[in-house]
Amino acid sequence: MTNLTKMLCLVDGEHYLPVTQEAIDTLNNLEQIDITAVVFIGGTEKLRGCSCPVCKR
Repeated sequence: MTNLTKMLCLVDGEHYLPVTQEAIDTLNNLEQIDITAVVFIGGTEKLRGCSCPVCKR
């Protein structure tokens, strides 16, 4: 049994969300990393008008 490293991702809000989502998915798919939460700590100006699945929720 391998130990999972739990990870909290902090997103500053200035990045294009689909790219951020892909990076989070890549990290989460690594063998020993378990992303438990993602927190937006910056502005949300780039989320306006986004049509990706995350923003539609």
